[in-house]
Amino acid sequence: MSFSKTISSELHDTPVLDAALPNATAVTSAPFLCSGSALGLEIVGTVTKAATIASGKKLTVKLLASETKNGTFSEYAVLCTATDKTLAAGTELFRFAPVSTVPFWKKISITADSDLSAGKIMIGLVRKVG
Repeated sequence: MSFSKTISSELHDTPVLDAALPNATAVTSAPFLCSGSALGLEIVGTVTKAATIASGKKLTVKLLASETKNGTFSEYAVLCTATDKTLAAGTELFRFAPVSTVPFWKKISITADSDLSAGKIMIGLVRKVG
């Protein structure tokens, strides 16, 4: 008889955004602190309720950054773009490791040019531990 123990190699923090996908508009998270580190911090977006993006329509997820919480947030990176696709629940849309030179304050902006509000997304911070 043998035993094995599996230990997760990721620690998940409280989500920075847990919301319905947009309906032909934008959804933006509240500002959150996040900086790159040698500990392997990542921003991860996962579909928690399925949605279908029609042909010719687009879903875009962007990372915005600012030096201060109440400052002007500028686009830093496009994390994900999808079109003509069914997003199944449990699908990881993106995984992004910010470098230490990105300003500390971040926001996530999700835009869609059609009604995707039947779907839902959760975006959180993940720390690699192994």
